[in-house]
Amino acid sequence: MKDDAQPTASRTLQLVGGYLPSALIVVGALGVYYVLFQWLVDPLNPAGPLPEVGNVFLWESNPPARPSAILAADLNARYTFAVPSVLMTLSFIAALIVAFGLVLPQFGRVAVALGVLSLPVGAAIGWFEQYANPLRSIVADCSAQTAVASCPLDQAVLRAPSGLVFSADTLAQVRFLVGLNSMLSVAAIMLIGICCIFIARTVPASQLDTRYLTRRRAGLDAMLTVVGPILVFSVATTHGFYHFSSALMQSSDAKAYSLLASAGTTYWGAVYTTVLLVIAVPAAVSVALDGKRAATAALPDGSFNERLEWRKQEGIELSIRDRIRLALAGFAPVLTAPLLDVLRNSFGG
Repeated sequence: MKDDAQPTASRTLQLVGGYLPSALIVVGALGVYYVLFQWLVDPLNPAGPLPEVGNVFLWESNPPARPSAILAADLNARYTFAVPSVLMTLSFIAALIVAFGLVLPQFGRVAVALGVLSLPVGAAIGWFEQYANPLRSIVADCSAQTAVASCPLDQAVLRAPSGLVFSADTLAQVRFLVGLNSMLSVAAIMLIGICCIFIARTVPASQLDTRYLTRRRAGLDAMLTVVGPILVFSVATTHGFYHFSSALMQSSDAKAYSLLASAGTTYWGAVYTTVLLVIAVPAAVSVALDGKRAATAALPDGSFNERLEWRKQEGIELSIRDRIRLALAGFAPVLTAPLLDVLRNSFGG
């Protein structure tokens, strides 16, 4: 009985250990925002909108800005918001191609089914979370269902004289794009998380063949290639949206709103960076450790350099360049807002 119990305990330990990196991703992805940010950061958020915007819009200045200046500010704000939205949509399509064309099929039907399920779940979360940060109502628009529209973009619509391009239809399209961006970004994070869960799953040393490791390594590379642009463009859309109202104001009053907008964008950049590191790092560490285990099994008496060279030849070694790519992909979202602020100030935006 004792001899039988030992293999059973060993198999149980291997099974638990094999799913441990995946479990870390699930727990981390679920907890990182709702625990860290809601516990540490969200209590610092302002509660409620600012008082109604004063006479600060370009057409209300004394003397009023020229129509050409108003039109230029309006269109510049629109395209600064809309262009990253298009690029993020293209990046989301690339993520779908990578996830369902390269990564998930190699792990079977369950992986594909979970990937498909993650899309509507992520989209639903994104739709309901788009008003989660109170800074939106302070620097941009109110909820479409709000009876008293006291937010800057709503006030811009209500107080804009006839003949200006900015109108209720414009704001409705902006709201549509904001909702779409939120849905796509969260759905993409959910899909990438599912991919990372399966990439992170390790197996006993006897099953660590190089083909399996190569597929996991290729999946990890593909995910790192698409996840960075998705989150960077998502932060860029938030930056453009939050700075929309300040672009329509005269400079003396726009500065305060611009600072608030930058703070809100940095917030979401930090959220995306933290979530990405939580879901990607366990997968990368798991792939690297399994590569070392496979090299040890293939060259039990080999030196460190011999095993390293074997991993390189088999294409399963995570190089310094790969680790730098992971770091860049992870920290790119939180660095996007400050970089865009520098560019905006440099070009007088």
